[in-house]
Amino acid sequence: MRIASFIAIATLIFATLPANAFAQSNRALEQLSALNRIDPMQNPEFDSAEDIINRKIVDRKNKVIGTADDVIINQNGTIASIRTELDRLRLGSEINLNFRTLRIRTVSNAYALNMDSDEIAELYPQLLSNIETASGDNANTFSTRELIGTTLRANDGRKLGKVGSILFSSNGGIASAVYAEMSYGTLRGETLAVPFRSIKFDSERGRLRGTIDNDLADAMISIADN
Repeated sequence: MRIASFIAIATLIFATLPANAFAQSNRALEQLSALNRIDPMQNPEFDSAEDIINRKIVDRKNKVIGTADDVIINQNGTIASIRTELDRLRLGSEINLNFRTLRIRTVSNAYALNMDSDEIAELYPQLLSNIETASGDNANTFSTRELIGTTLRANDGRKLGKVGSILFSSNGGIASAVYAEMSYGTLRGETLAVPFRSIKFDSERGRLRGTIDNDLADAMISIADN
């Protein structure tokens, strides 16, 4: 009786596994299909890394005070800081502007500080002393510049391709997607957008890498192959 009950339970469990796996794969496929319904680089909802880097930085009076040399991103795609020299203020060294602490806003093709030029100059020594705390050199933040070219692999080790660009939405306020350049099998040259949050970025022997769940990797291959 016990054996019969165990067989019945085991049969039920194994019967449900393929359905669950299929559901996960289907969700990944639907998510990617929606994100790539048009060419992501032509999608007006996105700004590429090339558009974001070198964006103007303006003060509270809308005066241009510098340009963004790099944007430092958290693992969830939110912006941690903006690296800049604020060259129009002639302050000297490169600094990192903490996005949240300084209440930086995204405005029409620019990043706006909630201070005027005099206030920024007064705060400059403190900003300079904090440069290491938001530089993209720790395990939780990443330089947009350095992410470009990062290898993308599936959890099972398959090399899928590399990061061609980072796609920002909300007028440059968040990194929404990675623009992946595929190099898996015969898919060399194919490209598609992948949700930024779905990729785990970390460093291996000093080199960045991006790891993707197998279900999402399968969906990437399927869409790029069609």
